[in-house]
This record gives sequence, structure tokens and C-alpha cells, in this order.
Amino acid sequence: MYQEVSPVYRHHVATWGHPSKFGYHDFIPRWKAEKFDPDAWLTLFKEAGAKYLTPCAVHHDGFALWETRYTPFNAVDMGICSA
Repeated sequence: MYQEVSPVYRHHVATWGHPSKFGYHDFIPRWKAEKFDPDAWLTLFKEAGAKYLTPCAVHHDGFALWETRYTPFNAVDMGICSA
């Protein structure tokens, strides 16, 4: 969304405005986990034949999925989940 020649950038600017005004981290408060059902996910993976599962702990953008003192951009401090 930051590469000015990409269709994603053009869509972002048209929809949300320039990334300097509304960037990636501005989306975080919009993320909600109220429909997350970990038991349903485990059932799905088991039925698919998975023998090993590991969740992503840090997204490529540095957003931590746990409470951490190293960044305010984490699921607990941003109100997406509780500790």
C-alpha cells in the first residue's frame, strides 16, 4: 500500500486517503476478534489432516499478537484481545 505505482496504493488513496494521513497502523483499531472461534479452527485443521499447527505470533508488519512492552502495536494494548 506504500508503493505509489501499485493498484493497492491507488485503491488505498481513493478509499482512505494518503498513507501519511491514514497508514497501516490506523487499521489496527478496526480489527476485531469477536467472531474468532479457536475450537472451530482446530476442528477444521484436524479434519483436514493437519498433524502440526503453529500460529503466527508477529505479523510481517511488526504487529504482535501478544502483550509486549516493546511496541504499542500489539493485540492487547490495541484492544483486539485481552491478556
